[in-house]
Amino acid sequence: MSTVSTTGTISSAGIGSGLDVNSLVTQLVAAERAPQDRQLATATTTTNGQLSAYKAIQAAMTSLQTAEKALQGGTGAFGNRSAVSADETVFSATAASGAVPGAYSIEVKSLATANKLASTGFASTATAIGTGHLTIAVGSSQFSLDIDSTDNTPTGIRDAINDAAGNTGVTASLITADDGVHVVLSAKETGTSHAITVTASGGDGGLNSLVYDPANNNKHLTELTKAIDAVVSVEGYPYTSASNLVSGSIPGVTIDLISAKPGTTLNLSVSRDTSGVSSAVQNFVSAYNSFANIIKATTAYDPTTKAASWLTGDSLARSAQAQIRNALIATTAGTTGGVRSLFDLGISTGDDGTLSLDSSKLNIALSGNFDAVATLFSSTGAVGSAMQHVLDGFIGTSGALGSRTDSLTKRLGTIGTQRTQLDARMAAIQARYTAQFSALDTLMSQMNATSTFLTNQFSPKTTS
Repeated sequence: MSTVSTTGTISSAGIGSGLDVNSLVTQLVAAERAPQDRQLATATTTTNGQLSAYKAIQAAMTSLQTAEKALQGGTGAFGNRSAVSADETVFSATAASGAVPGAYSIEVKSLATANKLASTGFASTATAIGTGHLTIAVGSSQFSLDIDSTDNTPTGIRDAINDAAGNTGVTASLITADDGVHVVLSAKETGTSHAITVTASGGDGGLNSLVYDPANNNKHLTELTKAIDAVVSVEGYPYTSASNLVSGSIPGVTIDLISAKPGTTLNLSVSRDTSGVSSAVQNFVSAYNSFANIIKATTAYDPTTKAASWLTGDSLARSAQAQIRNALIATTAGTTGGVRSLFDLGISTGDDGTLSLDSSKLNIALSGNFDAVATLFSSTGAVGSAMQHVLDGFIGTSGALGSRTDSLTKRLGTIGTQRTQLDARMAAIQARYTAQFSALDTLMSQMNATSTFLTNQFSPKTTS
């Protein structure tokens, strides 16, 4: 007799009858499962292919949107400015977006320096200097520390200063010279507003050797570097700065002072960054070409091999392509001549649908009609507003491509559920077939046994 395992597989089939129950059940279940398996496999492959294609289009359109936005607004490529110094060994400069183009005469009269003080030489880093209370001021800020016998050496005082709570303005270091070890105090920032003063009180009086209080004519430290403000002349007008980065004289322009050259006037030129605009326009053209190539690859049909792509004939992909093309040919209304469309910038369409850029024509347009070119790409300009509207419709928060990819993702989930249900249904069918054929196997075994018995009963008896 055959036995059936709890999982529905045959552990010993057809023992009595010779019937191959396991093979019969496997073949019947496979035959019943095959059409649905093929259907689900095809649906999975198609859905994954379409999802991948839509995501590629979505990514290409996102890149195109990024390239287009780089050409919009005051902070985009058209708002960028370049600042060029006539002698970058004296000063360099940077210009923020929106800085007014112009030429400026600059004279660097003096550089800002940070205050630096040094003590007399002590015998060693372990020499006791003194105990008491030290107060160190850097400009209007100050901090205090108590020095006792555990930290009254050059090393201990250095570490106490650097580790003191509230110390944000001075760094202590040790310099060893022929005459001994010197405690050096350096202001972290330049300018007269960050000058260092040191006072001492209490203790054994030894800390007086570190006092530096010019206001009270009490100077025991040597001033290695004075706290000096930078002075720069812009168009003949002096401007004082605590830092060598001068940002308050010309709006939007930061001048980095490198060396003083009093009596020498140098030119600083602030201009529109046309090279940056050219690069941004080229990036826009390249981003569109990537989009066009993705559309072509995902919607192509080969009439020779009759091979279709995942989105061949797809209305959404065709709509995206058509609407983007229409946005590219948008023209500034109500104007004649000058810059009215991308064609006027040297952008043209090739036979394969991609764009090309004539850099010479673009440079001419930027030189003579910079503002008109900027307006064309702006959020309110012909091309800029049209592109923004189309791209938002496809890849915005509620964009059509996002809705389509969400739908395909849900479809994959549904297919997964259908496969799980198919597995359960096939398991039930296998169990039913197994039970039926096992019963048949049992019946045939019993009939074979009965047949053998009857044959033996009616067979002629032989005598010895």
